[in-house]
Amino acid sequence: MAPSKSSQIFGTLGVTPTSEESMLPKQSLHESKHSQRIALFSPEPLSDRAISVRFSRIACAVILLVWAAAAPELCAQVSSAPTASASTIDPCPVDHLKPTLDCSKRTPPDNNEDGTKAALACEWVNTDEGGVARAFYALRLLTCSTQDADVRKSDTCRALNRPAGQDSRVAIDVWNALVTETTSKTDRYLYRWALGDPDSNGKAKGTPMANFPDALAKTNTLTVGSKKRPKDEEDLFEGELFECTKKLIGKIYLDGGPIVLARIHDTFVKNKLNLALIQLLDAEMKTDHNAPSTVYSQDLEKFRAAFELDNKRLAKQVADKINSTQQ
Repeated sequence: MAPSKSSQIFGTLGVTPTSEESMLPKQSLHESKHSQRIALFSPEPLSDRAISVRFSRIACAVILLVWAAAAPELCAQVSSAPTASASTIDPCPVDHLKPTLDCSKRTPPDNNEDGTKAALACEWVNTDEGGVARAFYALRLLTCSTQDADVRKSDTCRALNRPAGQDSRVAIDVWNALVTETTSKTDRYLYRWALGDPDSNGKAKGTPMANFPDALAKTNTLTVGSKKRPKDEEDLFEGELFECTKKLIGKIYLDGGPIVLARIHDTFVKNKLNLALIQLLDAEMKTDHNAPSTVYSQDLEKFRAAFELDNKRLAKQVADKINSTQQ
């Protein structure tokens, strides 16, 4: 079995994680031809043969009429049946539920915090240069570098193989995850500022951005500017977004089963919110392992946008799916 896309991605970042025609045997084929020759030259009366032919024609006509009546319904059933490539299709193809921020034309930030959020939003949709994987890895690092034992012993944190003694270097590791040769000077400055301008040992020389982990978890292209919408349009956006995450959660259930969702539900109940989000994103990437990177990137965006808007509603969708399968 080929490794999943998520395992390939995080492995590079230090995470262990038509039908064919049937062929008759020659002997059967020979016997069939032989029986046909016998029937053709059999000494039955001509009148019986004519009756038999007429009956055969009538039977064929009836069969054709039945087929003509049933064909449209059969075709409709076939066309609506799920295909093997269904997992590679965006289940929520609404235009405004797709990334809308043009990262190539970002204007200079009004302040460092807004600039950092815009830069992080662009990382999550940067599939050409692996930005989504790097942003995900940075979020794992920040979430798992905690003294919370429940978080540290979770599967997603233990997969990092990161001793507690390395927590002091988390700022350096997050910087290395986010910054590449193609990172702009502006984004380099913003990330360093947000991390508190760490020295070579990871010790902050300045004041880190207070909500940097939350910004990394929640900032996305789907809600950029959404507060400028009229109230009715905002309600429509949220309704469509959560209808979409409901479908994605159902897809995760079909792929990973109740155990995966139960683990996420338990994390939500314990109020380990960023960890629950990471578990959701990880499950989605594993579900979309055969999909183009743009597809799973959009799915991650939808989960993060829903998480930002109402994490309790997202948690309830997970719980509702588990309860619906137990009834």
